[in-house]
Amino acid sequence: MAFAKRIRPGLYLGNREAAEACPKSVSHLLSLGCPLDSSKVPEHVARLAFDELLDSEDTNLLDNIPACTDFISKALATKKGCVLVHCEAGVSRSAAVIAAHLMRTEEMDLQFALEVIKAFRPSAEPNEGFCQQLELYAKMGYKLKVNHRDYKQFKAQQLVLKLQEEGYVDGALLPEVADTDMEQCKELYRCALLPEVADLDMEQCEELYRCRKCRQLLGCDLNTFPHAAGEGQGAFDHRKRDKRNGTGPHLRLAAPEIPALPANSAVQFTRRRFPSD
Repeated sequence: MAFAKRIRPGLYLGNREAAEACPKSVSHLLSLGCPLDSSKVPEHVARLAFDELLDSEDTNLLDNIPACTDFISKALATKKGCVLVHCEAGVSRSAAVIAAHLMRTEEMDLQFALEVIKAFRPSAEPNEGFCQQLELYAKMGYKLKVNHRDYKQFKAQQLVLKLQEEGYVDGALLPEVADTDMEQCKELYRCALLPEVADLDMEQCEELYRCRKCRQLLGCDLNTFPHAAGEGQGAFDHRKRDKRNGTGPHLRLAAPEIPALPANSAVQFTRRRFPSD
């Protein structure tokens, strides 16, 4: 197959030229950020296209990986199934998706999956952003877990990028970051009250946070984002009062300054006398 390399039986990685010269042996075509003239795609070919998928480190490839890997698996499961995965150059996007497929189906880590791909196509090199998303994909067990803490952080970063580019964020996207599945919250609460009859999945929730006074369950580690902790006493400087000038969270009046007395000085104290009744 011209301009395409065979990675596994029935699975090929290629570029635009490979897709436009699509032979009759190809039954499925997966296009990633590479719009094609429909007249050049044979009628017998089943095609899944993500035309807006840019080759950028900030592009959200992760949310599209399950659809891509399912498409590849179904194509290979059909009789004489042959799928061509392509992007513009056959270097980054297509290589990342095939790596995700190998990681899920053959239980490979990212590094080994890329080595397998490069053995057949040395130019394959997903960008750094895609590699980080593939690492997260593996961390979530090769599927999207919307309540996974790292996934929520990833979605929050995507919203920040959208805000920086467009100047606003659609409010409908905020629940993807802020909300937790209410049914899961109810189950966590039930597990906290009745641990002897409910089994809490520690892979999803490692810590529970309660009110220190009434012990009401407030949330769990799924509702938090990791952050870099400060080091030493300097981490609390923003909460301290400056006793010299009264600045800080609570203003404090400075005491009047008392001049120092010279050494060996004689100080006379007088007692005020009041007339007797």
